[in-house]
Amino acid sequence: MSANSQFSVMVHILTALAAAPVPVSSAAIADSVNTNPVTIRKAIGKLRVAGLVETISGSKGGATLRKDASQITLADILEIVKEDCLGKHANPPNPNCPVGGNIQKVMRNIHEELDGLITETLAKKTINDIWEEIKATL
Repeated sequence: MSANSQFSVMVHILTALAAAPVPVSSAAIADSVNTNPVTIRKAIGKLRVAGLVETISGSKGGATLRKDASQITLADILEIVKEDCLGKHANPPNPNCPVGGNIQKVMRNIHEELDGLITETLAKKTINDIWEEIKATL
């Protein structure tokens, strides 16, 4: 899964879990997301490590929210994926080039400012808010 889609997929997963009264299988979530169950299991693994979901094995198993949907903010999800979203160059730039030797420092400052603004905005929106907006369209 690309870094740019991880955030949206994780919001999708958590919203699907908020909407479900029982544990949801990775296959069912993958069907909703329109992707491979392996992709969903990897994302659920990251969400489990972050303490946002728990998984139950067995024929009636699947994933469930570990917290109430109103307590999970979009900033919580950003925290899981932000290193992949606002990362550095894939290869170190040429330090002998005026741009290459200085771009990382300049971009780091921009990333820090952007991270603060994004986090502040996303902290105001919860998974429950997303689910309520979806329900309003049904």
